[in-house]
Amino acid sequence: MRAGTKFSVQATSGNNTSHGRAADIEIAADNTIYVSFGIGTLGEIWKSSTGDEGDWQKINTGNNGFPNTKIQRIEMATAPSDASIVYAMVQDSNATVRGLLKTTDKGNNWSQINTPINPWGHS
Repeated sequence: MRAGTKFSVQATSGNNTSHGRAADIEIAADNTIYVSFGIGTLGEIWKSSTGDEGDWQKINTGNNGFPNTKIQRIEMATAPSDASIVYAMVQDSNATVRGLLKTTDKGNNWSQINTPINPWGHS
């Protein structure tokens, strides 16, 4: 990303995302940018190595272990020790956590990991 005083939207519905309501943004140790969408609408995760228009790739395709239906909000975390590792918590429209997922290859493949149970008994 360029340091400066001008910012412009690069990941919007004009760039093939389904909406423009960002839920989270993470920058990995190698400066890969991850943006999740889905507050009140279908959840998606996009990544970019530059942040420039045309450099965004959707990484929850439904065929790589990450669901692409019946999800909304997605919160993410990147591992500071390994730029290839990203975690994602998926929530549905009822505010129910539907899973915690992990990728070790920058979003090409995802696997569900066990979620802790909170003190109130919800997962």
